[in-house]
Amino acid sequence: MTLSEIRNLVRTRIKDDIKLTYKDDELNRYINDAIGFLNAELISINDPLMAKSLQVVDKTPIPSDFVRLAGQYPLYISDNLFHTYNPDDNFIILYFAAKPLVTNDNDTIPFSETETNIIIQLAAIYALNRNEFATEQDERLLNMLRQIVRTAKGVTQ
Repeated sequence: MTLSEIRNLVRTRIKDDIKLTYKDDELNRYINDAIGFLNAELISINDPLMAKSLQVVDKTPIPSDFVRLAGQYPLYISDNLFHTYNPDDNFIILYFAAKPLVTNDNDTIPFSETETNIIIQLAAIYALNRNEFATEQDERLLNMLRQIVRTAKGVTQ
């Protein structure tokens, strides 16, 4: 699904089909906030679909989507580079990567259908909650969404 399609689904959910209350750029921010939340949650439960591999030699640049290593490797990170302890080392690592945010209407949401539905739900909650000041409700909603993600991925507490 594209950003434009997701935004329209969020608009339907928040009952703003005629674009009276929310501008596109505001909804885009909520959608990207939801993508960021989902990235963090999936990486926190070590979802294998968030892992990527990379061939590393000494002074390999860290990819822009890098969040953390998925394992232990004989290297260290400094100055935005992977450094190996032996300059001749050459090996493949796994790391957890954040899926990209979306900026253009035709950008594709980088998640499965199930995960995209979570993004739609969360973006709608962000939109509807924009002027609320009761943080207890936000905390309950956030915990509920965390549980939805974990349940969808088959993770038990």
